[in-house]
Amino acid sequence: MADGTYGRTFIREWRLSRGLSLRKLSSMTASHPGGEPVISHASLGRIEKGEQPYSQAVLEAVSRALNVPTALLLESRPDENFETQELIADFRTLDPSKRRQVINFVKFLVGQP
Repeated sequence: MADGTYGRTFIREWRLSRGLSLRKLSSMTASHPGGEPVISHASLGRIEKGEQPYSQAVLEAVSRALNVPTALLLESRPDENFETQELIADFRTLDPSKRRQVINFVKFLVGQP
């Protein structure tokens, strides 16, 4: 949980749900095996506590390492219905006509006009 002044993330919850230490997750943010991590474990810990700002590059590296859509690191805990959250993230990538098709299909399934 963020205790500091910077934006709330759920990185800690996702990291712990994967059984990873700060050092391990940090090492997994390297762009190639054996490469330098995008972020140090100390900085990652400060981001988790809300004591340090994060960048888009850091969020993307952490999301790749955790195999979680980037948006979920900011929006929900891993124990919240992940499948639903993943569908919402996918929905956001659709163009407007496809979004309308999905909405109409869901309304059909639940019996709404």
